[in-house]
Amino acid sequence: MVRKKEKELVYNWSGERLETFIINQVSLEHLHRYAFALNFVKGKRILDIACGEGYGVKLLSQYATHITGVDIDENSIKKAIHKYESPNISFKLGSATEIPIPDNSIDVVVSFETLEHLAEHDQMMKEIKRVLSPSGLLIMSTPDKLNYSDKNESKNPFHIKELYENEFRLLINNHFKTSSFFKQQSSYSSVLFGGKACTLNVFEGNFNEIKSNIDFAPLYIVALASDKIELTDINHLSIFRGLPSYQDTVKQAEKDVINTITYKVGHFILAPLKALMSIIKKIFSTSK
Repeated sequence: MVRKKEKELVYNWSGERLETFIINQVSLEHLHRYAFALNFVKGKRILDIACGEGYGVKLLSQYATHITGVDIDENSIKKAIHKYESPNISFKLGSATEIPIPDNSIDVVVSFETLEHLAEHDQMMKEIKRVLSPSGLLIMSTPDKLNYSDKNESKNPFHIKELYENEFRLLINNHFKTSSFFKQQSSYSSVLFGGKACTLNVFEGNFNEIKSNIDFAPLYIVALASDKIELTDINHLSIFRGLPSYQDTVKQAEKDVINTITYKVGHFILAPLKALMSIIKKIFSTSK
């Protein structure tokens, strides 16, 4: 059963910031990024820019010496302060272009899916460099405009300025001497891996805790064998994406259901009730 407070959160949710009552592909992607960040935050002073309601701060706080979450939305900060209380956690109201943090006071800055929500990218990077210690590290993610928007022929209404991969690389390299870039994509898939030098980091968890080095327990074993070919130095890690075929199957199943007589009769019977419920909702929303 959804409690009254949780219902209010759902009804008031704008869709811009991820909340812990949202469990979908986007939440999986965000959790994976924080799991990746765990490799770099142990014993460090951390800053999470655009922390939202604070679940990422909570996750990283389990390994960090201290972590500060900053967000421009006052309601999000109030919620975070109330929800996540810990001696090594603090939250501050502020923007990515005017970070309320002293110079050279942070070891690791984390900023996931923030850059595209503002146009002043260089100013944000300058602020990050200001608060970072000389040996500090930035962990940042942003959508690739080509694959996220252009190919999907869609536009996220909350995004102000998305970057193509080459533009993002240029922005990072203009402000930092060294950099390394990784790619992320979530999908219904199969993983095949092996070899002496091949490692696979497996994470699992939720908004409260992320566990690493989970036993992957592969179901199948694939062999290469030969009397002449040298095979000992072969390393392999690949992912076979099954999402497209899965989506096609779901769409076809939906069409099959819609075309059944049972669905059509049920839709006809429920149509007046749906119309009545819509009118009632409008009346209640107007009276609030």
